[in-house]
Amino acid sequence: MRMSVMKTRIFIVEDETFIAMLLKDRLTHLGYTVCGVVAHGEAAIDLIEKAKPDVLIMNIKLAGEATGIDVGHRLRESSDIPVIYLSAYSDDELLDQAMATDPSGYLVKPFDERELHATIQAALTKHRSESELKTEIAELESRVHGNKGDLSVDDVQDRLWQLFPQFSALSDDERKALLKTTNARVIRGEPRELIIRSGVPVRYISFLISGWTVRYAVLEDGQRQVLAFNVPGSCLCVHALYGEHLPFSVQTLTQTIRLDLEIKPFLEAIWGDPRFAMAFFPFVCSDLAAIEDTMIDLGRRTAAEKISRLILKLYSRIKSAGLSETMAFDFPLRQRHIADATGLTPVHVNRILQQLRAQKMISLAKGRVEILDIEKLMSLADMTPDDI
Repeated sequence: MRMSVMKTRIFIVEDETFIAMLLKDRLTHLGYTVCGVVAHGEAAIDLIEKAKPDVLIMNIKLAGEATGIDVGHRLRESSDIPVIYLSAYSDDELLDQAMATDPSGYLVKPFDERELHATIQAALTKHRSESELKTEIAELESRVHGNKGDLSVDDVQDRLWQLFPQFSALSDDERKALLKTTNARVIRGEPRELIIRSGVPVRYISFLISGWTVRYAVLEDGQRQVLAFNVPGSCLCVHALYGEHLPFSVQTLTQTIRLDLEIKPFLEAIWGDPRFAMAFFPFVCSDLAAIEDTMIDLGRRTAAEKISRLILKLYSRIKSAGLSETMAFDFPLRQRHIADATGLTPVHVNRILQQLRAQKMISLAKGRVEILDIEKLMSLADMTPDDI
């Protein structure tokens, strides 16, 4: 343990000289290596990138124009160094601003050595877990795009249980048994491929491992209403619990990987064992909550509220799936998709997106969106950090 601590390099950004020296002494006493100390946010970025620390401990209030939060935002764009914020303040507004940069830890002055050490170790553990997950995702995506051969259940099993923690209450043997009894198979999908067709009996219940899909209904006059955009971690057909003929279709938007389980043995497992049922129950609850939220959005929200809420909710789900460590993420939706989801026209959608860009809330280009000012966007969307 002592050797691993000694190898950990820590950079300090603190404008109060006494606090900076006290922090350096405590870190040295704990066995860490302090590889740099700086007081100004403007100077911090270049020095941090040159020092390449394992952890950054940074005060939120700094000398100069740039705050610690500003530095945190910029670092998230260029590196994945774990950031621990340090502050004498613990008010909710300041905490919300700090949390928007996705830090690895937060310390409120005064703090003792034990708390400091625990926070650093927790930050390092979180960073290792996120790095391992990122590597697994990259390897899986490489198989999707590079290897045209078949994928087995074993190839995706680790990623599967990370994406679907709802099944964590089951043992490894029970999960393997579920996959075996339901004749689980891994299916690749190409863009614009129809997975589920409205009115056609559903034979499989599908779990999305990679890529995006859209769930929609087509009216008699040919108009389309988008019911949901599915990202990794989604169950594509919760409704199959209630009947095999579904009133909607599901189509791929990008290349995808999904796990298909035969519906009949899956339902037998659900009804036959309460623990299997409880593992699947969160999918039903989240789907119902999303339906209620969509009803409110369509019926009572303004156009700007609808679109800003859509972006934030997708960001939340992408982040939960471990697909983005920053405020930027893949966004394969076209204006017609957003229009069909919000009940607006494509022209109206374009106007709102231009407004969000002009107000520097988002940037949108080449199939990626970046949230530039999450506080303004949340305010416009009538959402709080707890909603994301």
